[in-house]
Amino acid sequence: MFAVSLKCRLGVVRRRSKDDGPYSKGSKDSGGMDAALVSRRQSIPEEFRGVTIVELIKKEGSTLGLTISGGTDKDGKPRVSNLRPGGLAARSDQLNVGDYIKSVNGINLTKLRHDEIISLLKNVGERVVLEVEYELPPAVPESSAGIIPKTIEVSLYKEGNSFGFVLRGGAHEDWHKSRPLVLTYVRPGGPADREGSLKIGDRLLSVDGIPLHSMTHADALNILRQCSQEALFQIEYDVTIMEAPQAWTYQLSPGGGGCQELGSRVPHRHLLHERAGSKR
Repeated sequence: MFAVSLKCRLGVVRRRSKDDGPYSKGSKDSGGMDAALVSRRQSIPEEFRGVTIVELIKKEGSTLGLTISGGTDKDGKPRVSNLRPGGLAARSDQLNVGDYIKSVNGINLTKLRHDEIISLLKNVGERVVLEVEYELPPAVPESSAGIIPKTIEVSLYKEGNSFGFVLRGGAHEDWHKSRPLVLTYVRPGGPADREGSLKIGDRLLSVDGIPLHSMTHADALNILRQCSQEALFQIEYDVTIMEAPQAWTYQLSPGGGGCQELGSRVPHRHLLHERAGSKR
């Protein structure tokens, strides 16, 4: 007589957002958003619209390293359609493909043709201030069975006044628009990418012990600019737990007598390594 144990295992997987937002794609190209989605969408609904100010300082004779599509004679509002890898705009970690450009150095782009927008960007001075509209990250989902938040601490070194990720969200005077501070893009080759722990969709809770949950997007960016070359980030992300059914143990009788149930064990919750690709 011998026993056969039938066992099932539980897995924990990294939760991915189902939203078709600009951080829902995990590819490592310079886009940060699916190109087809960018071309289809003409504007961001007011309830999902965030605004940020991006300041870029370029050297004389250099370019911003971004491509703008749209204009009154084209297919809609001016928006970022490409960020050149290694270019000034990409290295600033302040823009995503799909962002709408409302103004350049205070000049409203709403009524300008495409060629006028391009001319403006080519002839702008060394200091370039962009008013940018972007799609807000999703609100934190209500807790549900099988999904738990997890936190880690990650130390990063700053390069060129940036840590290699784009941050969006933050507190808002209209509470309907308040969001967690979410990583919407991790720049390939940047500090965060090389360290390997941070993923698109992760939420930033604190920097060097400074809590960020009640800060606006602008205030959070100021904290990042002012912190030292090495900073400690507290990061939150979601994991999805897949619970196994009961494991039953049977005894097989010799001579073809069938099998007899010996007993069962209640389901257990065993955490596997849930952040594939992480160096932790």
